[in-house]
Amino acid sequence: PMMDLRQACWLLRCAGFGAPPTEVARVRKIGASSWLDQQLRAPLSTRPGPWVTRLPPGQIGVLLQLSGMIGWWMERLACGGLREKMTLLWRGYFTTGVDPVFSGGLLMCQNQLLRENALGHFEELLLRVSQDPAMLIYLDGFRNRPEHPNENFAREVMELFTTGPGHYSEEDLRQAARAFTGWELAWLQGGQFRNNPAHHDDSSKRFLNLRGQLNGEQILRRLARDPATAAHVCSRLWEFFCGQPAPEGEVERLAEVFLRHHGAMPVVLKSLFLGDAFQAAASQRQGIKSPIELSLEINGILGFGYGLAEFKDLQNMGQLPFLPPSVAGWRQGNGWIDTSTLQSRLDWVQRKAAKATVWADRGRQLVGGCTPQQAADRLLQFCHQPDAGSALRAAVAQNYRQPEILQMVLASPEVQLK
Repeated sequence: PMMDLRQACWLLRCAGFGAPPTEVARVRKIGASSWLDQQLRAPLSTRPGPWVTRLPPGQIGVLLQLSGMIGWWMERLACGGLREKMTLLWRGYFTTGVDPVFSGGLLMCQNQLLRENALGHFEELLLRVSQDPAMLIYLDGFRNRPEHPNENFAREVMELFTTGPGHYSEEDLRQAARAFTGWELAWLQGGQFRNNPAHHDDSSKRFLNLRGQLNGEQILRRLARDPATAAHVCSRLWEFFCGQPAPEGEVERLAEVFLRHHGAMPVVLKSLFLGDAFQAAASQRQGIKSPIELSLEINGILGFGYGLAEFKDLQNMGQLPFLPPSVAGWRQGNGWIDTSTLQSRLDWVQRKAAKATVWADRGRQLVGGCTPQQAADRLLQFCHQPDAGSALRAAVAQNYRQPEILQMVLASPEVQLK
């Protein structure tokens, strides 16, 4: 049987970047499971821009590179797909930024690392990101010596990347910091990660249920397999994709899948998107799109690219790539909206729609000879809202001949929601 329209749109908004009419029709025909399988098997086809990796680090240099870096990433995201959506998720989960990394090359290589490992096993992603040069600079983990163990790096690994607060003691933190000693960057080899035995504390340590001459990799693998880490990751997955807290029992269900399959993201994601809770959430549409999601969808509808002015708008709306607000990353869900950011969103949508000629160019062709209800259907499909509610549908049917109809639809609450 044909997949429900609302369910298909919900899946495409959550697992992708909008609900284009052709893709909605395809998902309805092949079903959610087959569509997800295609997304999970899609080949990796992007590489970092070589022009960035050749440039030297430095505060001025990276600021000159920033617009090109943002444009490159936004173009990759605009290609859509679940891998790109997961890259965006991990970019906010494993947070780094221009300050204090100040190297376009390192940040772009890290972005590609997240893309390559976005749909793999969480444990391997955690290990690779923790040893990534940009991360070690961002968390000051490359200056870790036995005489001065870096507790900041160990704390963020546990608090933000794995178990979350409340699942380790201060003594665990101190012991983990000792285990990470010797992790440094080989500056003469381009700043690559190096595990230096001469700077490692190889004495005995006690961390959670581990005992012995522990090193950083052993700490990370133990944390990756902790039930608290499974719950922490699955909670973040649900909130990122659905834009709202998970319903009761859903995080526990997903965490059990996570542990049983050793953090294999394809299995966890299929369990999330095909689960009863996700299907039920489609009728609510409470999750708010992030500024990047909103920008990608509306620019795709209107046929616009990305320029310097666009980046300023993203910043005003609260989400500029490579510039997270804090080590905890970008806010999620209702945190995207406050008095300032909501007004920035509405102003941006109105300006974009007012500049667009795409509806004026195609409008007569699409709605010529239609009844008001047919015209509303076609306009709402054009705006990726084929499942719009009856109130918006009635308003469009009544006003579809008005020159400001495109602004009205794109500024509606439905477009702000997943």
